[in-house]
Amino acid sequence: MKKLVRNKIKEIIEKKGQKSIGYFSNEKERRDLLAAKLVEEAEEFSKDKNEEELADLQEVIEEICKVYGFSKKKINHIQKKKKKEKGGFCMGYVLEAVE
Repeated sequence: MKKLVRNKIKEIIEKKGQKSIGYFSNEKERRDLLAAKLVEEAEEFSKDKNEEELADLQEVIEEICKVYGFSKKKINHIQKKKKKEKGGFCMGYVLEAVE
């Protein structure tokens, strides 16, 4: 098992009398691990569809913004621009093919 976990997981494991084996990643590895964590959390939300899983996804997205120096304000601007130009997803249109 090699995966990024929340900051207090090591402490929680050790309080249960178990030993955790791990290390602190460098910046490059952390970025890669966050990308993998994003996929992991999206898959968990896809299965469980609840607020807790969505909160985990949001936590990972916020951390990605920090490590890449992305501005939440700029991301929100891009999101609004794309929604204005291409629309949102509220209508539920499913594209099956383009001919």
